[in-house]
Amino acid sequence: AGFRPTSPRAQRSSLADDIEKQLRDAIIIGELPPGTRLTELEIAQQMETSQAPVREALQRLEHYGLVERQSRTATYVTPISRDEMYEIALVRKTVESLAIEHTARCIRPDQCDELQELVDQMRTAGQANDMFVLASHDMEFHRRLLRWSDKHALLRVWSPLYYQQQRFLVAAHPYAFPNLAEVADLHKAIVEVLRLNDPEQAV
Repeated sequence: AGFRPTSPRAQRSSLADDIEKQLRDAIIIGELPPGTRLTELEIAQQMETSQAPVREALQRLEHYGLVERQSRTATYVTPISRDEMYEIALVRKTVESLAIEHTARCIRPDQCDELQELVDQMRTAGQANDMFVLASHDMEFHRRLLRWSDKHALLRVWSPLYYQQQRFLVAAHPYAFPNLAEVADLHKAIVEVLRLNDPEQAV
């Protein structure tokens, strides 16, 4: 039957995880567009739960920058700001360049194989025109590069931006890459350089 949390706190946290994921995915793929009003009571009724886990889920989404609380009872999906995305891109460029320089020196062949598997999954998703899955694999590719650098401060800077980046990728990919399968080729080049343990080329 599997593990089932028994304490009220554990149950609430598990519910909050489920609610957060459902709302997060809906925001990322655009089912909940910018400006959508989210109320704890309505969501709780739809999810057939109390307001406590809904409140916790919305607080997490606010931390990720996907929603903004404008009153005690109303939260709104944030807009996709070009200026903010540009700023996030600059942060990504700086943080990921520092991280991959370290990752390239110590990355193992089996880790390169893991990255190649993600590239293959990107290509499959691109061929299926599934932007959400493609962006998920894309972001996981970059998260592993950060994690394997063992530069924990860099990962802490990068991680809170994860879902905003994924949301932007889903929205921007059709315009930046009409052929979504091409995204995989860009990442394949990174894997090939990492196999050479060449920090300069990896950056």
